[in-house]
Amino acid sequence: TRESTRLAISPYAQAVPNDSYTFIGISHPSLDTALTQIGVVVEAIGMTTTVNNAAGRAQVFTVDAGETHRVFIVNQSHSTINGTTAAFTDARTHLIPTVDSAQFGAVRVTTVSKFPTTATDVGGQDKFENLAQLSIWGIVFIESSGTGFAMEFIGDMQDSSIGGNVTDIK
Repeated sequence: TRESTRLAISPYAQAVPNDSYTFIGISHPSLDTALTQIGVVVEAIGMTTTVNNAAGRAQVFTVDAGETHRVFIVNQSHSTINGTTAAFTDARTHLIPTVDSAQFGAVRVTTVSKFPTTATDVGGQDKFENLAQLSIWGIVFIESSGTGFAMEFIGDMQDSSIGGNVTDIK
C-alpha cells in the first residue's frame, strides 16, 4: 500500500555487531479520533534476519490507548537485548533479530486494518485505526559512544506524507 493512513516508512536502520542497533517506539496517545486498539506490523526491510522470511523480518502487535511499544532491530548475539533478558521479554517489547553481520536497511510500519480510513462509530464519535492516530519515533543507537541519530518516519501522526503524484491508492 502507498496510503499514508496505512503506511509509515523510515529510510534507514542498522544493526552492527558490537556497535549499533535500531530502536523504535510506537505510542498510542489516545486521541479523540482513535480507536482504543490499533494493530500494526513493523518490518525490517533489506536486512537479513535470523528467520529470513516475511514472518522473521516483522513483528505484529496491537497498541492499546495510552501504551508505548518498543521494537529493537538488533543482532542475534547482542549480550543484553535478547529474548533471555527479562527487560526485553514483556508483551510491549518486540525483537527483530538479525544475523551476526553488519545489516543496513529500512523500516516499514503498516496497519493491520485494510480499511484505516473507514470510521467506527463509538458513542456518536467517529474513530479510526490508522497510523495518523499513532506517534512513531526511533533512533539508530551507537553503543560505544552512547549516541545515535534520530529516525524520521514518513506517514505517522506528525502528518508527513509520502509525496509525489500518487494517483492509484490501494
